[in-house]
Amino acid sequence: MHELSIATDIIDSIKGKINVPESLNKVRISASPLSGISYESLTFCFKELCTTKGYTNAILEINIVAVKMTCMQCDNHYESPMLDTYCPVCGNSNYRITDVTPFNIDFIEVEE
Repeated sequence: MHELSIATDIIDSIKGKINVPESLNKVRISASPLSGISYESLTFCFKELCTTKGYTNAILEINIVAVKMTCMQCDNHYESPMLDTYCPVCGNSNYRITDVTPFNIDFIEVEE
């Protein structure tokens, strides 16, 4: 369950930036389908860790970023939020991944 270590890393990365743990409202992350993350599991782990660390008001918002692909048959360039996909032009399922957004903490929202 690598989601627990990801949730731990998220909390560790924001820990020094927030003086009052209860003031943390939201953490927004971006990840692609290639990250291999179970978003449901990550949300659960994040919530449980926040409770034990005092970030009682924090929620995790996950932005799933589409993967950029090129169809191997018709050379169409397209984006998809999942990997099990077909070219929207010709219907072919063979594609080449051309760009993937890395996992990122986009922002943290703190109550003033």
